[in-house]
Amino acid sequence: MPAPKLEPHCGSWVIVQRTTRDVVHETFNQALADRIADNEPQFEVLTTAQWLAEFNHRNQARSP
Repeated sequence: MPAPKLEPHCGSWVIVQRTTRDVVHETFNQALADRIADNEPQFEVLTTAQWLAEFNHRNQARSP
């Protein structure tokens, strides 16, 4: 499955380790994002906007 399409306001993809949710790489290259999405099951490819939404949601859940 190829990398997700970029939102109009987003310019890059983030490669995330599936088990830890740590970011391991940011890329502006769609071919690289697609290749990782198709061939690297231990990683998930998100748009930067998707990752920021996930990051904010996780941090909001930790707030008192």
